Amino acid sequence: MNNLEYISEGYYRNKNSGQEYMSIWTFKQNNGMGRGSNDENYNDAKNIRCIDKHWMPFSQSENFKSGYVYNVIDLKEFYEK
Repeated sequence: MNNLEYISEGYYRNKNSGQEYMSIWTFKQNNGMGRGSNDENYNDAKNIRCIDKHWMPFSQSENFKSGYVYNVIDLKEFYEK
């Protein structure tokens, strides 16, 4: 078990460490970057160097029922470049 607790759509937190995880879409929304298109977000997912990711359910997405959530530290590093 990955010990992740649901915070909101595409946003989870590790119960033990407090580390946060977000989907690309959620990260962009929470950081004023817009949503990004499906193609753009898919390309970002292929380019992110993140081994600390988890496959989790999405309950509110019209297009996706599950997907990866990434360590927020890795997302910040990726989008700051």
